[in-house]
Amino acid sequence: MQAKKSIEVMKVLVSNFLQEDESSRLCPGKKDTVTLKKCKQQKRLLNDSLENLHKKFLHRYPQCKISYSIFCKLRPFWVLIPKARDRDTCLCITHENMALIVAALKRKGIIKENTPDEVCKALCCEGAYFREDCLIRRCNDCQ
Repeated sequence: MQAKKSIEVMKVLVSNFLQEDESSRLCPGKKDTVTLKKCKQQKRLLNDSLENLHKKFLHRYPQCKISYSIFCKLRPFWVLIPKARDRDTCLCITHENMALIVAALKRKGIIKENTPDEVCKALCCEGAYFREDCLIRRCNDCQ
């Protein structure tokens, strides 16, 4: 009985986390809906990969010990992984090259970070996420 209750609590936590605007975005169209078992819901598209969202979930709720596979299974059916046609972000040469450069530097063991976002976080002051002074190395705190 206790295990069933904790699974329900976990399902609610994961569902609420994935439906936050920080984790996913609501599709604006009238026809952007998904139906399962006569339950019609407006589509939501994830803003990040499920791996990164799982890490953020574990960071926010350290008391919840949940594996990545269970986290994926508890994802609501209307929260979808975006396809190429659903993309609202750029896939330009500049940003894609940055991701490739970071991956190559990681492979060679030059840096520890895996993504361009992690590199920016490592360069900037604590709590000053993407502050211009930090990024152009003019910040008095992190020099």
